[in-house]
Amino acid sequence: MSGQDLAVRLVALGAVAVVANVPLGMWRAHLRKLSPAWFVSIHASIPAVIAARKALTVPRAAVVLSIACAVVGQQIGVKLERRRLAGKKGGKGAGSGAPPEGSTASGKAKAR
Repeated sequence: MSGQDLAVRLVALGAVAVVANVPLGMWRAHLRKLSPAWFVSIHASIPAVIAARKALTVPRAAVVLSIACAVVGQQIGVKLERRRLAGKKGGKGAGSGAPPEGSTASGKAKAR
């Protein structure tokens, strides 16, 4: 892919950084802040992103892009995990905006 346009290579690098960090962000959502595992969850994707940067032969300035995309991937992962956990706790229909079964939109119980 090194023969491709620089913009295509930069998009590919950003995609690698985001995709590598989403599952790590999901894991990080369960960890105590500043614990050793928390640091690992933040830094574990660095070798993959460096390898992608070298394979795609992008300039050194692309490090800033890869860091920004890694942060975005972490944030997406945390939000997805929190949403998943909220759905588990709320049970059926949680987070969908639909009223629970057996109730009307106004919150009053249906007369039977």
